[in-house]
Amino acid sequence: MKHLMHCKKICPAPVCHWISATKLIEIKHRRRFFPAYGDLYHYAGNNPVRYMDPNGNWILDWRNGQWIAEEGDTLWGKFGKHWKEKTGYTGDPTKLQIGERVGPVRWETYSSKSGKGVHINFFKDKWVEADEIDSEGNHLSTNIHIAAEKITRDPNTFYIGAHGFPEEIIDMNNRGVPFEDLLEAIWYNPDFEPGMTIKLLSCNTGNDASGNCLAMDLASVFVGSEVYAPTDYLHMDSIDGDYWVDNDGEFQWWIWEE
Repeated sequence: MKHLMHCKKICPAPVCHWISATKLIEIKHRRRFFPAYGDLYHYAGNNPVRYMDPNGNWILDWRNGQWIAEEGDTLWGKFGKHWKEKTGYTGDPTKLQIGERVGPVRWETYSSKSGKGVHINFFKDKWVEADEIDSEGNHLSTNIHIAAEKITRDPNTFYIGAHGFPEEIIDMNNRGVPFEDLLEAIWYNPDFEPGMTIKLLSCNTGNDASGNCLAMDLASVFVGSEVYAPTDYLHMDSIDGDYWVDNDGEFQWWIWEE
């Protein structure tokens, strides 16, 4: 039985809501397009070594970054109004077939090129007025994107920088990052290895006051990885990359174990 380890406390495993019975006639229909389907109950096309199924809709082939359509899946529903730019799909979107592949979605623009700082940087590269005041009474300026590039890495930890809320993070265009897309950004980063500790430098993503948080969700997917995240607002220093949690907050951790 699987459990979610939370700060040395054991919690019941989340319910895999996407696992459901399917009519046999549907299975036969699906097999014509995607032979990986097998039983009435299936996860990731019955091949979890190669495929991931984050939410029960599109299946992700992690080896090449392509998404595989399941019954009822749409390009708009998965990728939004910019589905053509994100997938490169040139066919008729209304005739998308079960088992058809699209993508991959590329995340190189968010990956750190310097070899220092966070591995994935969703912060906007912009100088803004900070709350801190200098000796002459002037507000200091800060650029959290640059600050995130200056943090000191632990070689066994994978770092993600972003503005955030308890259950999601925000990209540099102030848009919420879908959970499946965040999984992609982690999986395809060349510095990530299964089992690495994951650290979210993102406000409140470790705050599980509502019973759930982003760090908990990531831990349930990246089995064996400890996932750390702040319980309150996170501050970063643009000069030396130091960071700390507000209001006596802390970094909580979760790990999903067999």
